Amino acid sequence: MKRIYGEECVICMNPTVAIHHRKFRGQSGRNNPRNGAPLCQECHEHVHEHPEAAEQLRQDAIDRFGPYYYFDKYDCFFHALIDEPENKPFEDFMEAEERKAYEVLCARNQRKERLGPVGDGCEDI
Repeated sequence: MKRIYGEECVICMNPTVAIHHRKFRGQSGRNNPRNGAPLCQECHEHVHEHPEAAEQLRQDAIDRFGPYYYFDKYDCFFHALIDEPENKPFEDFMEAEERKAYEVLCARNQRKERLGPVGDGCEDI
């Protein structure tokens, strides 16, 4: 998780955090680092009290990691996305999904750029 998000709240940058499941465990969200979000106590409570804030965190994960961000290797295997429930095929699949998500985000930002100046940082796909 630290490699992906750092050690601060992804909303307010507070260094005291707990891990929030973007896709709640009760909704099939797994203990996959891509499904996690480090949040301070105040932001964590806010997200649980405001469904739109929770949905924004989920959408951010989709934009960054693709639609399977909350899957684990067994979900990927069960849905025939990988041939065996092993770490290497799982990580290869997730990294490919992340690249696709990045390309989609860059294309979306480039369309927005035509309507006005928007820096997207996507020059080096």
